[in-house]
Amino acid sequence: MFHEASYGSFERTITIPEGIKSDEVHATYRNGVLELTMPAKVEALPKKVKIEIESGTEKKTEKVA
Repeated sequence: MFHEASYGSFERTITIPEGIKSDEVHATYRNGVLELTMPAKVEALPKKVKIEIESGTEKKTEKVA
């Protein structure tokens, strides 16, 4: 999170990450807060991977993001 104070005009350039639907980016500026909404493509979302954990005689499966 950025916190800045300035006088006069101000400009910031933000690079949109890979996997973002650039045509659906939305920005609002309200009460001194800039909010960006950047929907990601399904392929860019984190995937859950199943991990099998063995300890002694016990075996369990966990899903990790």
